[in-house]
Amino acid sequence: MDLLDRYLGAVAALLPAAQRQDIVAELRDLLESRIDEKAAELGRPLGKAEMEALLNGFGHPLAVAGRYGPQRALIGVELYPYWLFALKAALAVAAFVSLIPALVQMATTDWDVSRAFSHALAGFLPFALQLVGVITLIGAAVERGWIKTVTSASGGCRTCRRYGPNAAGSRRRPASRPCSSSWPAGCSSSGGSGWSSFRSPRWPSPATTG
Repeated sequence: MDLLDRYLGAVAALLPAAQRQDIVAELRDLLESRIDEKAAELGRPLGKAEMEALLNGFGHPLAVAGRYGPQRALIGVELYPYWLFALKAALAVAAFVSLIPALVQMATTDWDVSRAFSHALAGFLPFALQLVGVITLIGAAVERGWIKTVTSASGGCRTCRRYGPNAAGSRRRPASRPCSSSWPAGCSSSGGSGWSSFRSPRWPSPATTG
């Protein structure tokens, strides 16, 4: 078994079974194309060290599986602007609601500015945290289709972004960064040693990932 097969086997072990075959097939096509391009550039087949460098540049199997696998973001790219707008509006409401009682107390009692500010801040923080939590939970529910919206009910953008041409068994593609610029250092920047760890016995071979 060559390095490419072991690399793809390590990625396949981390992918959902339903999409595993299509994703691995696309990855194989992409990597073989890059290998051929590199070999043509060098005028000879790639050696083991050059193959390792190419795969390391493509990304650690964990990172590659994350790019090609199902979405795991709490708030997706499409929903994020709406979530951020709702968050800012909620924080403004929380600030207003917390500030009004403090101003009333300043006007009707002997409270000074520091006491009024402390009272407003004490009311703002828990209220704001509650609103942030509620808005984020609602956004996550919408993102996953648990709460139906006009877009999701009509098969609009979010469905296209998640599945689109990848639906019904077609091959998936990364939703954001191109592979060549994603995770360029593998796991070496986080204390690992590139993708070399996938060659250990902990990583299953392709024969065991079906």
